[in-house]
Amino acid sequence: MTRTCTTRDRSGNRIDLRVEPKRHRLRRPGRVVAAALTWALLASATGCGGDETDLWPPALPCVPGPGVHLASEVSFDPERLLCIRLTMDPADRVTMAKQTRFGVAEEEMGDEIFAYLTDGCEQAMPSAYTKFPAAIDVEGVPLPSVSVRKKGLLGSVGGGGMVRPSMRVKVEDATTVPAGFSTEVVTLNNNLQDPSRLRTCLAYGVFAKADYPAPRCNLAAVMINDEPLGAYSHVEAVDRAFLRRVFGDDGGALYEGALADFTPDHLTGAAQGRLGRFEAKTSATDPKGGPLLALVAALQVDDDQLEAALGQVLDLDRFIRFWALETLIGHGDGYGGNRNNFYVYFDPGDAGRAVLLPWGADNVLGNNGAADDTRALSVFAAAELPRRLSRTSGLAARFEAELRRLLDTVWDEAALEHELLAMSALVERAQRDPAYDEAIANLTSWIRQRRGLLLAQLDKGLPAGPAKAAKCTELAGGFDFGRDGLELMTLILLGL
Repeated sequence: MTRTCTTRDRSGNRIDLRVEPKRHRLRRPGRVVAAALTWALLASATGCGGDETDLWPPALPCVPGPGVHLASEVSFDPERLLCIRLTMDPADRVTMAKQTRFGVAEEEMGDEIFAYLTDGCEQAMPSAYTKFPAAIDVEGVPLPSVSVRKKGLLGSVGGGGMVRPSMRVKVEDATTVPAGFSTEVVTLNNNLQDPSRLRTCLAYGVFAKADYPAPRCNLAAVMINDEPLGAYSHVEAVDRAFLRRVFGDDGGALYEGALADFTPDHLTGAAQGRLGRFEAKTSATDPKGGPLLALVAALQVDDDQLEAALGQVLDLDRFIRFWALETLIGHGDGYGGNRNNFYVYFDPGDAGRAVLLPWGADNVLGNNGAADDTRALSVFAAAELPRRLSRTSGLAARFEAELRRLLDTVWDEAALEHELLAMSALVERAQRDPAYDEAIANLTSWIRQRRGLLLAQLDKGLPAGPAKAAKCTELAGGFDFGRDGLELMTLILLGL
């Protein structure tokens, strides 16, 4: 049966799409797909599950700019549009684009998605992505021995992501790169959910202005086998090189969190080396999650002991700044809002205390909600750390003071608008979009309204987070896959 669902055009305007969903076999008998909820999630995650290529503006080929050279790494100069050209086997290119973390075969994906979201949180993040041999040319400098794989979990994977994938490129043979060149990984995000293509770099820029550890970012025009794909975000990988640059030491434990939190039910299998939705990222990282468990334990104390207990294992000042920054930029799919898209590093230079690092900043700066969102503060207290802090008066007061300080010292609307206009000119060298001016206007409007919205809500009083910790199967909005028992995610990456 043909269904109508709502998505957005490349300017962010609401449109209705009529599509014919594919039927898929679900091997688990007795499961019923909740159709209405499935379609709502399908629309938000993959643009109604239809072919989004018709919603993408035509991409333009790129050529390296004059006077370009690679020094010690691929440039993160925000004023430069990188020209990145990949070459790979055409059949591999098609296979890579169609992959998801839950496998390629459609008849198998339903069970895998459902199992991952409902069968507790001990199982590791599925990783069905294949590394393919390739060569890459960055600004005219060839790196002939690399691998490339798709990247992403849900939002950037489906729809147009099946044609223009986000990618992780890794140098496989260091002897083939120029002398002194240190870049090992090139991360390219497709900006699938952002019609402006600017939000990721702008968001990380706000963290940098606040003197908070965050990946560097600039724009790149990307091509595969001479096919232009448009304007990507080139984002610094959070790896050992990043840790050395930011902390001066890469010897601490580094974990990535995806739909993960610092609660006992997220780490029930840690003693057996099952970290669930956390992933150890370096050889120096405890595979049994000892540092994570110490943070979990500190969060179990009573409110009157919380500050002292957390202060032993977490840089509280830094975390409060992180929480305020996620709130400021509206990172609803980050740690505070959805327990997603973050790293945590246990800094050996600070007695091993934890520092959270931002990641996956695409649904930000108004891309995940209206400018007049009346829940702009409360949605960022869903995760366990901000939930507990928001319910402890002294720590909540420190958050409010930090958010007001950031509004006074970091949130500079004129500077942000100047930056986005300069970057938008780069995007227009990578695509031709007659609706692009409207996309920029929508982003500009959100930036201009953010200060007033947050101050108005702060003046009413900081809302406390929920009384109880969320279950590990509960996502943003309070929907609990384990509690509700609905197989509604099975079509999110299907019917593409």
